[in-house]
Amino acid sequence: MFFYTFLPVLLNMSLTASVVIVFVLLLRLLLKKAPKVISYALWGIVLFRLLCPISIESGLSLFGLLDTPVVTSGTLASSIEYIPSDIVHMEYPSVVLPAPGIGEAISETLPQGEEQLAADPLEAPTAIATYIWMAGVVAMGIYAVVSYLRLRRKLITASLVRENIYLADEITSPFVMGLIHPKIYLPSSLGEREQSYVVMHEQHHIQRLDHIVKVLAFIALSIHWFNPLVWFAFVMAGRDMEMSCDEAVIRKMGDGVLADYAASLLSLSTGKHIIAGMPLAFGEGDTKGRIRNLANWKKPAFWVVLAGVIACAILAICLLTNPEGPRSLPLTGRNIADLDPQKIVDEISDLENLNNSSSTLCTNEEIAHRLYLTGDFEWLDHETMPFYYTKNQKTYMAQFVVLGGNYSVTESSEGTEQDTVFLFQHYLEALKYLPQEQIKEIAPDADQFNIAFLASGTPSSDYEHVITYTDAGIGNADGWLIHLKVQPMYKTGDDSYMGRPGDVIHVFYGRCPTVQEWFDHTDNPSDAYEYTPLYADLPEFPNATFRYAGNIGVSDGNASGPRVLITGMPIWNAYFCDLTGDNLPEICATLSIGSGMIDNRIIIYDYANGVSYELEDRGNHDYTLSLQDGKLIVTKCVYDSSTVVETGYLAYLDDTIQIIPRTTDAAKSLSGTADVSETGE
Repeated sequence: MFFYTFLPVLLNMSLTASVVIVFVLLLRLLLKKAPKVISYALWGIVLFRLLCPISIESGLSLFGLLDTPVVTSGTLASSIEYIPSDIVHMEYPSVVLPAPGIGEAISETLPQGEEQLAADPLEAPTAIATYIWMAGVVAMGIYAVVSYLRLRRKLITASLVRENIYLADEITSPFVMGLIHPKIYLPSSLGEREQSYVVMHEQHHIQRLDHIVKVLAFIALSIHWFNPLVWFAFVMAGRDMEMSCDEAVIRKMGDGVLADYAASLLSLSTGKHIIAGMPLAFGEGDTKGRIRNLANWKKPAFWVVLAGVIACAILAICLLTNPEGPRSLPLTGRNIADLDPQKIVDEISDLENLNNSSSTLCTNEEIAHRLYLTGDFEWLDHETMPFYYTKNQKTYMAQFVVLGGNYSVTESSEGTEQDTVFLFQHYLEALKYLPQEQIKEIAPDADQFNIAFLASGTPSSDYEHVITYTDAGIGNADGWLIHLKVQPMYKTGDDSYMGRPGDVIHVFYGRCPTVQEWFDHTDNPSDAYEYTPLYADLPEFPNATFRYAGNIGVSDGNASGPRVLITGMPIWNAYFCDLTGDNLPEICATLSIGSGMIDNRIIIYDYANGVSYELEDRGNHDYTLSLQDGKLIVTKCVYDSSTVVETGYLAYLDDTIQIIPRTTDAAKSLSGTADVSETGE
């Protein structure tokens, strides 16, 4: 939400700019003898930091000497985060400020752990502070508009002298006003001799685009109105702007005008610094300081100018850039359920400059390490998850590292080409959504869990304990993406950990398929024999219309006309569901077939590929399909009876249709196998 993420970004910009302001003020002291235009240029660095939250990375950044926390936000771009952007909802919020000790003191006052997660105590203060900031911005805007309108009223009677120069009776000091077509306004009482260098002063402002810079500076001041250092910088930058313009006029007109110029400054002084986006007034602000600067002015030596320019350029590079970001990730939490797979792969993608992290980052059984978790499924001290990706026809390897509750990525290195491919995001999802409660039911006294990644295997009676799950919890999936072997570990007398072979749990993570019911006649069997036409149009197949009238067929513009896809005696129900994982739904139906000896079977027709699959065991078992809680359930009965042998989820695994047990213990659920046949259209 805006209220919870904007304020940290704003404060980080203001803190970063504050550090730059301090450096600029220190350097100004060293550049007293240099032309004031150099000091004025330094304030451009401050303006950039006040208006832009990100910058490019550089090993020359002065922020690197301050252990500044940096978060990478692009290929070469990063942002400084003294305050984490998601601090409002972090389990263990903390801040790192440029002033030693203050950040630690503030962090100690912030709510931590369950207190922070349960009540979100930082939400209300953050929202209130954001409203207060908005009120301040509005007040600054109203002040600027009112000041501008009052000044415009004084210029109603202004008369054009030449080009963009006007004389006005109601003003006491010359100034520039306007953005696109700036105009110079002079008091009618100003003498002709004074007009020459006053006009030159204002024209120099326009040539340097100072009228635009001042508007930007006021916008920055309005955004950071709460920061006293920004107010001070606004005033000091205005002084350097005016002094540098004074020096430019004297340099052009010669020392002979110094006395008259100083006298004009004194007589036309506004006596104050105008805190607004416009105008640029000739007599604005520190008149004594400007006169003193002119009195001490002399053409600087070449080496002084050169040293000032070099110092300005070096400081610009050092303060405009951010330090090279560490390869740490802005993630928190000690439990595997705290993982954010999408954010992790996106962050890694930014670090490695990849275009599509979700399909590029991979892992496999050969490189995956075993993971060790506590009995509460929290990370131990140090765990690593290797991954690889291909870039410019080369394979690179790196590791996602968890150290306590902190996350980072190791530097990538060139590796060997990998054969088996599993998406790294799916592996992270399998860990995040691991059914912790069900695992604890099987091994309630486990002190640790050892988790291994396997590249083969499907849910079956080959394993003692099986759990199938998706991101929605225990249940069926449209193909198993990740197979993990969970070994419960128990602490021994010598403080080591041992596992029991009988406790091994095989967990299979997949994606839950979406089921769309077409028709179901099982509650009213007579409807199945009426053959009332039913039609279905699916967005995935825009040119096809599916039709049921005893048989299931399709009209799709085929040259031979409408085609029959599924026949039965009769067809009891039909559903559309993507079992194969190609994002295109298959037709899943229950039908009766035969003459004299009639059995019930399940057929899945893959219209996209013209292939059908049948789940049948003629003469031994009957199979029926039903929709329960949004999932397709298979009921297997003894042939020609109502004795239920097995129930489970319908799934497509290893190129066949299978029944996945609904219980966590597959050995007790599976009792027999079905003959699965595949036929081409």
